[in-house]
Amino acid sequence: CGDSYVDNYVAARGHKYNAVVTNPNSESYVRFDGSFHLGNKVLNGNVIVESKKIADLINDNINKQLIDVKYNIPAAVGFDVVLNPQNVNLSNIVVKYGNSQGAGVFQMPLNEENGKKTIVTKFDFTDLDLSPAVDVVKSFVTKYKEVDYVPDYGFDVDAEVKALRASYNNQGLKDFKADVALVDNVIKVDDLSMTLPGDMEVKVKGNVYSEDDTV
Repeated sequence: CGDSYVDNYVAARGHKYNAVVTNPNSESYVRFDGSFHLGNKVLNGNVIVESKKIADLINDNINKQLIDVKYNIPAAVGFDVVLNPQNVNLSNIVVKYGNSQGAGVFQMPLNEENGKKTIVTKFDFTDLDLSPAVDVVKSFVTKYKEVDYVPDYGFDVDAEVKALRASYNNQGLKDFKADVALVDNVIKVDDLSMTLPGDMEVKVKGNVYSEDDTV
């Protein structure tokens, strides 16, 4: 995970833990406070992430340039986590990134007993800058033009994002909603709606793909 360091680690009776991991390159830290139950292998706790260069933090930890460095804006995320052999549950997620502020939940199964794994996440924002997400989607779909590119992520995604106020390319939007899924490595838009300046309502449904290097 890049050049990250465990600065503090404490294990107390009752299997309670406190740990702080820093990433100097991105001027970031991750703090965990919680407990681990050996009998049923369940991890419970609270996580706080703060970064002055969030793009560098993400790119360092996945070892690829997913987020453009122009999005190195201070960010803070906090959430409760429950991790067991069956799934990962993140609740009470609070996100602040630049002018974006929101809250949500995230669930990811860790086994395939019921078929292919599906990540489910929902977020509600008061304000949301769409530019970083749009750039990531563009990067994802344009890879399909590569001759030997056959993506297989091993999971599907069901995501819903809402925002009272949103912006893209410095244009203000209202009542933004995106109900999007990644199914068999194809992005499917079940509902994309928003109100543009002048109270013009837009609704879109379909699949996202690349054609002539544009999305």
